[in-house]
Amino acid sequence: MTNNVASLINVNEYFGNLKIHTADGCHLPIMAIDDVSPSLTDVFVSLDLTTNLVSVGQLVENDCKLEFSKSGCVVQDQQ
Repeated sequence: MTNNVASLINVNEYFGNLKIHTADGCHLPIMAIDDVSPSLTDVFVSLDLTTNLVSVGQLVENDCKLEFSKSGCVVQDQQ
């Protein structure tokens, strides 16, 4: 999920009913959706987000390799 469409290539307006539910109980609207790569699909765009969010579980389900360190995270597309 992101609030910035600059890294997305083929942004499509979102017409579904899903909303992003935050820890404080807010429901943020999804404005658009796009794929970043074959493994990073269905990226939601909500202008109300204050930071990018990623689901580690969805990355693993999409066969990505993840490496975490104190300096950050590297995601490798295995496809």
